[in-house]
Amino acid sequence: MLVLSPFESHLEPVGLSGEISLETHSLELRFRLSDPQSLVQDSLQAGMFSGTELQRADGLWQTTCLEAFWALPGEKAYWELNLSPSGKKWALYRFTDYRQPSPPAPSADFTVERLAITADTLYCKLTGKKELVEIDASLCGVVRTAKATYYYSTRHAGAKPDFHLRNSFSLRCERIVAP
Repeated sequence: MLVLSPFESHLEPVGLSGEISLETHSLELRFRLSDPQSLVQDSLQAGMFSGTELQRADGLWQTTCLEAFWALPGEKAYWELNLSPSGKKWALYRFTDYRQPSPPAPSADFTVERLAITADTLYCKLTGKKELVEIDASLCGVVRTAKATYYYSTRHAGAKPDFHLRNSFSLRCERIVAP
């Protein structure tokens, strides 16, 4: 798993890591939240959920939220996935360029097939309509405690926390093709 870095350092013992893998028509994401003192508000709630049990919701980033951004290499268009730590809500948006359109419209390009959550891990499998061979991605999280809000990412490319910056999509994921 890759360690996600907070935009600003802090003394609270909270950490976030993640990984992403690519299959023919799916993405698999795994986040691990380290919170030994239970400081995170709206933290992970254990459960297993299938796509029919989940509902789309806007504004998930306003509380603790685990996120992924990805794009096809060389393209300006990209997707943003938001996952609620409760496992019951999610959102997916497709942008044509940096934060465009605004406000974003929900995307039907991918759907959440399965979410599995334990006390410290969230696993998500998304299925898509289009075959994926290679993507540029970023794993992110908004983590809220009683003291502050922290913005974690695999890479912070801007002067302030901004997960939408295309330069932050530093993970190159390639589908492994069997010979």
